[in-house]
Amino acid sequence: GVVYQGDCNTVDHLDIGIHLVINILSTLLLGASNYIMQSLSAPTRTEIDQAHKRGSWLDIGVQSMRNLVYTSRWKRWLWISLAVFSIPLHLL
Repeated sequence: GVVYQGDCNTVDHLDIGIHLVINILSTLLLGASNYIMQSLSAPTRTEIDQAHKRGSWLDIGVQSMRNLVYTSRWKRWLWISLAVFSIPLHLL
């Protein structure tokens, strides 16, 4: 359907404005998603101690999927969900 019908110049300005807002919002959402994913993969002191007891190590200061093995199922599920839903959003 037709959302707006009018002068081409006005339509061009509206188009640019709408796309700008969409790009800003998607960038903010992607940044927030990445921040949360990094927080979810950051190991706690307890998780580090458990890994050391098993003779393993964890990555500190970087977003690492390796750390997800030692996190709770809830954190793992949230991390995977954010990854799955962020990829299509980024490609739009």
